[in-house]
Amino acid sequence: MRSVAALALAFTLIASCRTAQSTVPQPGTPKYAGCQLLRVDPTTTQRAPIVVPDDVILCSHGSVVSIDPSSARVETIVLAQSVTNGPDCNITFNLGSSTYVVHVQQDSCVYEAGKVTANVVTGNATIIGTTEGSAHDKTPGMVRVALY
Repeated sequence: MRSVAALALAFTLIASCRTAQSTVPQPGTPKYAGCQLLRVDPTTTQRAPIVVPDDVILCSHGSVVSIDPSSARVETIVLAQSVTNGPDCNITFNLGSSTYVVHVQQDSCVYEAGKVTANVVTGNATIIGTTEGSAHDKTPGMVRVALY
């Protein structure tokens, strides 16, 4: 019986490590709507494009739905909640020779919108604002971040 419990614990640890790895949009990703999504909008006054390097959005919960546009200057990143948790991700941005990491998190949305929080982990950036989504009118949560 103890070996079954140890095996179950091992599978749980492996699964939790997998969810903390980089998350990129995958075909067949479940479709979420409204407050189950978190939209991240980076902005800058610099002429250099904002780039999200491949495989550097690290989510402990949730997944990447889209990065728009997928090349050139990134304007919007959309994250989706998991079955039980809202998105909780570190997003790395490159702008010219500078690198920024922003942590975004949204509580799960089922019957009401989840609280949205964000903070700058590294780089000269400012969280301009956060907006809770709406379960009523199917509006996603939002984070606006300025990169300097």
